[in-house]
Amino acid sequence: LFRLIAGEPIDRWAILVLVVLGALPIILVSWFIASAFFGQTPLAARVGLGLVIGGLVGGGSAYLFGRVLQAKGATWTHWLNGLIFDARLIDKNIPKFSESRFAFLRPRVTVGFSLGSLAGIGQMLSAFNEQPNIIMGYSWLFIIIGLIISWMFSQKALFHFSYDWLWGLLWGLLITYTLGAVFINLLPSYPLALFSGGFLVGGLSGTGLGRKIGAISIFFWTLIFMILVRLVGVYPTATGWLSAFVIFGVAHGLIRMWPIYDNQISFDAVYARRYWMLWWAKRPYVTEVAAALRHHATGMTWQLTMDQLHTELQKLRSPTVLIGYLRSDDWMGRFIAPHVLVRLGSEPVEALLELANKPNHLLNKTARWILDSISHDTTTRLGDRADQLLCVDCLTYCDTYTEYVGKKSLTYHGCRTCGQSWEFILCTARRVIAVFDENWHESYQENEGTVRVNYIVRNQLFDFDTVDIHQASDEVIERFAVRVGNDTDPVRQPRYKQMTCSIAPDCQLSKNTVRVLERTFGEVVRSE
Repeated sequence: LFRLIAGEPIDRWAILVLVVLGALPIILVSWFIASAFFGQTPLAARVGLGLVIGGLVGGGSAYLFGRVLQAKGATWTHWLNGLIFDARLIDKNIPKFSESRFAFLRPRVTVGFSLGSLAGIGQMLSAFNEQPNIIMGYSWLFIIIGLIISWMFSQKALFHFSYDWLWGLLWGLLITYTLGAVFINLLPSYPLALFSGGFLVGGLSGTGLGRKIGAISIFFWTLIFMILVRLVGVYPTATGWLSAFVIFGVAHGLIRMWPIYDNQISFDAVYARRYWMLWWAKRPYVTEVAAALRHHATGMTWQLTMDQLHTELQKLRSPTVLIGYLRSDDWMGRFIAPHVLVRLGSEPVEALLELANKPNHLLNKTARWILDSISHDTTTRLGDRADQLLCVDCLTYCDTYTEYVGKKSLTYHGCRTCGQSWEFILCTARRVIAVFDENWHESYQENEGTVRVNYIVRNQLFDFDTVDIHQASDEVIERFAVRVGNDTDPVRQPRYKQMTCSIAPDCQLSKNTVRVLERTFGEVVRSE
């Protein structure tokens, strides 16, 4: 599903994948920490401990954050960009999210929460041999905290202040203290510990951390809590807290002074590499995507999207505009553009082939997907009768084309003139007659596989096999003959000298007009 539409609004299945992605790396780190503290413990025990800690911390925090993004209508692409690169992409693409009281809840903060929590549990592992219940106690603590936060997510409209205060306090406790203490204990130099910790927290937090609460508010509540805890003597040392405060200050200083941080990685660089998620799965064709959504998607989000798609299919914008939509960071434009391009048929193929034959182009895979969809769609609908179809707009036959993308051949069908592949007249007899009759006002008439076209009404060339003149002026006929003589269509031009032009007995054409017709067509006869 991620590979199908990278910008799809996330749902419960998306959150499930998000949880897996959040849990796996933390499980791996947990296993290394367990191995460091319990080198003599059997491998199965260390793996089990890593699974418990990693699953609770990584998967739990990813689940909580996924629920927030789901409630805000976020998409997979927004989440992926924010997690890997910069949370300001979320600010840009989800303004309602960034302006709310929950602006500081970003993917980087979620990662920071996981790492800080993991480090805190790691500090307690040394006591596991003597008091195994400590680990289980802390596991239950994280479960309870997660349930409280989840409940406050659902009640956020009634608990703005309490939610902000609680989460700010938890952030200060679980991140700053644990990271500070761990770096002080692991690194040989006190300044090096502060610098490394500050750089790590700064890299995780992003620039707008706690826009409503603010970094100062978090620092303040952490400081107050530290003083209270120190007074009652809960912790034997304040070294971790002291380092945590310095780390927090260094982090937000670095985040504003570090010059590389402002060099944004473009959206296209992220979007073009989204296929790794389900690389083993075949990507559905564009038409299959639309059909699946029409039949199975529910809810207001998809209803509005499908309504917008229906509107755009009526407009049929130019291929250049639609290919521009493929480069947009707006999900709606990227979703709609492939469907309209497929609807245009063979018209956008040339432009898409140019992109598909450039392996390093950002739209290379997207162009190949759309070309495959055009080929599959036109071959499925038109392949067995393409030579019997007349375009309703151009009245030229549908043609079959073969192009190559690398070494792969691509067959598709479409009108020889305009390229469209959706609206045709079935001409089973493959006989089209150009009729000149001033008393006939219909555009065309179909009868038993033969199509009679009123040239006077249509007033432009099309694919025809014979000419039937009933009632027309010399001026109309001579203008028609000039157009035929100047026709550059490679299919029609050589056939004119093999056609028969029939003139009704009561049609009063001049001898000069008849001579013009004789020079234009293979045979001119007077019908009886």
